[in-house]
Amino acid sequence: MQFLRVFFYSGVFTKIIGMKKRFLFCAVLTSLSLLSGCQKEEAELINITFGKLYDSSLEETIENHLVTVTHSELTSLVSEKKEFILLVYDKNNTCTCWEEFEKTILSFVKRKNALIYAIAPTEFDGGHETFGLNIAKNEETIAIFEDGEVKHQKTTNGDKDEFMKEERFASWLNEKVHFSKMLYVNAIQYFALFNKGEQFTVGYLRSSCPDCSYVEDAVLSSFNAKDNNVSYVIDCDVDGIRLKNGEYDEEQWNFFKEASGLSSSGSEDFGYGQGYVPSFYTYAGYNAATIGERIADAVVYLNDKIEKNPETGEYYVADSFFTEEREIVLGFLGNTKVETTVLKGMKIPAEDIENGTWKKDAAAKYHNPLLEAYLTAYVGKK
Repeated sequence: MQFLRVFFYSGVFTKIIGMKKRFLFCAVLTSLSLLSGCQKEEAELINITFGKLYDSSLEETIENHLVTVTHSELTSLVSEKKEFILLVYDKNNTCTCWEEFEKTILSFVKRKNALIYAIAPTEFDGGHETFGLNIAKNEETIAIFEDGEVKHQKTTNGDKDEFMKEERFASWLNEKVHFSKMLYVNAIQYFALFNKGEQFTVGYLRSSCPDCSYVEDAVLSSFNAKDNNVSYVIDCDVDGIRLKNGEYDEEQWNFFKEASGLSSSGSEDFGYGQGYVPSFYTYAGYNAATIGERIADAVVYLNDKIEKNPETGEYYVADSFFTEEREIVLGFLGNTKVETTVLKGMKIPAEDIENGTWKKDAAAKYHNPLLEAYLTAYVGKK
């Protein structure tokens, strides 16, 4: 979490007056308390790790542009101690004041590409935990969570409530939240990126992937707290990518990874094995004959293959995205101070192995600096 503090210091001169006798007259005035009373310390902003690219092709409704969650899904966000924004609202509310507030919310979401969750008040029926939320009949509540707890919330108060107007609503949120420029895209938006004629960076994640949850906490939450350039992420656990009619489809998933250059069959230089997530790829803006020719650079987080030497009993990295052969094509390594840039062949202490795999915390000591260097090169502002 980032915050700004202003420190003030002031003092007065010390005078030494010498006559027949020497007197030391010292006056030290400290005005820290007075100045701090005049200066308002900036509030620490709550950093939301991801945004959501607004889809202008969809009808402007809360259901289309916010992420609706159930009580069970909200419980998961809370238990995982996430930072997020939540709207509690009744979609069946026919009050004209709600129509005005809905327009305000959607206008803000569109301008900021904000990721906001929405939940119906009926999800709290039957004595379900409210997590400190104000659940008011016929009124809406917007809440900001930090570390899984309500940090700020505001409940509307009738049709004359100024908070429902866009300027007041936007001011309230902007004073409390830092909005990420790493934006979730849907499948249609993802494919459209390739036709824009611009270089772009996209992260491939899966909502059901433990490594993806880990990298969010280990790297992305702190990196996205900075004022970066726009980048994208896509959840691959959706229909059209990894799923077909809600079910896992191996053939479709492999085709997508090849078509995107994640697998070695899609890109000789940047594809890694069968293709893995989490990974980030940067694509050039020009058209090319193959996807491999459009890839400017890439990074794969974790997903190293670990083996044990039968003779020595030592564990080592049998395969990795970071090899001597690939090192020469990874452009982001050229201006980095990362010490270890080749992981294949590296020996791993036995205490860093669990059930035959490299413990995440141990592997992250090498992968975190690599991912941070990559994101700084392609997403960070120069």
